[in-house]
Amino acid sequence: MAEPRRKRRAAATTGDVRRKRAPDTSLPFSDVPPPRFGRQQMSRLGEILASDGMIVFMLAVVVVEATVLMVWHRRTAQGPEPVQLMSFLGAGAALMAAMFFVKRIKRSALPFATALLASLIFHIWHVTLLWGR
Repeated sequence: MAEPRRKRRAAATTGDVRRKRAPDTSLPFSDVPPPRFGRQQMSRLGEILASDGMIVFMLAVVVVEATVLMVWHRRTAQGPEPVQLMSFLGAGAALMAAMFFVKRIKRSALPFATALLASLIFHIWHVTLLWGR
């Protein structure tokens, strides 16, 4: 059980100071301190992750991934079958579309609800494909 903070502070002032560990020099760049992010950088990162551009970028990555995997499966007959791939990636893409539409829910909730419903349908389809194995 951890000792209370008061005792730890008192111990540190009485000379019971714990030694810092020496950096592990076996790792590359071990002498480089980790980058520190301030509030400004973190708020900017939050804005970037919450932006529409990031969601559209993630959707584009999913489309490229699906295309590459389908071409690979067609050429080599290895990897996931296109039906399994579309059921799996479709659920994620529909959720990302719902994230895109949630910001516009004041105008109309229909696109958001449709994207969530599509995600549920893709998920049920994927589970039934897995269940049949």
